[in-house]
Amino acid sequence: MATSHPTFPVAPSQRTYVHLACAQSTTVDGEDYKMLCDPFTGPFGVSTFCVHCGGQDKLERFIWADTRESLAAYRQRVRSTLSSLYLLRRRLVLITCVLVVPAALAYLGARVVPSYPIVIGIVGAVVGLLIGAIAYGGYLGTNETDFRRYR
Repeated sequence: MATSHPTFPVAPSQRTYVHLACAQSTTVDGEDYKMLCDPFTGPFGVSTFCVHCGGQDKLERFIWADTRESLAAYRQRVRSTLSSLYLLRRRLVLITCVLVVPAALAYLGARVVPSYPIVIGIVGAVVGLLIGAIAYGGYLGTNETDFRRYR
């Protein structure tokens, strides 16, 4: 069951975190900030960078300056509050964009040009992957997938 969590009135364009190893702060913005807040980005050990000491470290070693919560705990908390419907929708969009669209275009291409089904099927799959990647990128750019609004 999804629970509510504190949010900013408007998603901030930047936020500051503190590296526990050197006690210095770094302000992050842009795509780096968006990806840092996304609990689905980098499932295999995400890290970030401290501009003061130059250290690349695990998210557990950084805390948000305003809430004092570690970045790893923040991402885990946000992910745990998401509804199962959101998780299902996100997976279905990914599967559709990466598997269904390329397969459908490969099949249609092979049916339309039966004299070269393998070549046209491969071209259709590649074009489908490009279209699917663009569509999924568009989906990731929506407000639904922008986790910067969560405090």
